[in-house]
Amino acid sequence: MKALLAAAAVAATIASATAAQASGNFVSGNSWMADCISPDVAKQVGCYMFACGVADGLVQAEGRLKDARTVCMSENVIATQLVEVGVAWIRSHPADRHQAAANILTIAWWKAWPCQPDHDDGRRS
Repeated sequence: MKALLAAAAVAATIASATAAQASGNFVSGNSWMADCISPDVAKQVGCYMFACGVADGLVQAEGRLKDARTVCMSENVIATQLVEVGVAWIRSHPADRHQAAANILTIAWWKAWPCQPDHDDGRRS
């Protein structure tokens, strides 16, 4: 049953993201936060899937631009941490909740896990 719920949530998330993309909309911090704190398990799964997708995209993009990395999260960071850091950021910055959730998450994670310059030429790790 849980697997079926998870599969339905993934399908719903993909469908809503595709529809939002097609219409030029984005997932706002307001809607992402609502899913994260919802008692509806399918919405919670969507919240986690979205955060993991943003993190995967960020890791992939920054992996190609090692000199321009902004977020240096450990490989041990888990999905729950990604969501908790994002939710905490939104709660402490309510004026920004209307902005794109992907941007909000990137900023929250940048603050939580900043890269440190550790090379003579200023490259980050």
